[in-house]
Amino acid sequence: MLNRNSGFTLIELIMVIVILGILAVVAVPRFIDLRTDAQVAARDGVVGSVRAAIALAYAANITERTAAFPDVTYNVSCYPENLDEYTTGTASSTQPFFYRVLQDGITDTRWSKIDIDSYNYTPTASLYDYNATNGSFR
Repeated sequence: MLNRNSGFTLIELIMVIVILGILAVVAVPRFIDLRTDAQVAARDGVVGSVRAAIALAYAANITERTAAFPDVTYNVSCYPENLDEYTTGTASSTQPFFYRVLQDGITDTRWSKIDIDSYNYTPTASLYDYNATNGSFR
């Protein structure tokens, strides 16, 4: 009677390793891209919030209900003069950006200021300027 050992042959094991290698080559770049996508989404979320808050501050001022934004000073065009008091630096818990239009401001250290109306988001090297004349944040 023949005694057969059961198990995988060397060829079968090599084929499994090759298939796993191909899957890894295809999948890893997709997961690396997710980090960049998440950073872009985080930036877009903040920018959208700031733009909406500028519009709300404008609406509150135009209808003379400025109690909703008590710390905001307005210019002739009814837009906030500035979004926070800082001229340079990085956002932090002691220096929150956009606090004049967003309730608690932004403390994400990836945001920095170049001057009173210019902001930079580091991961995507995105620059944004606030224009108090027309309320744009681009």
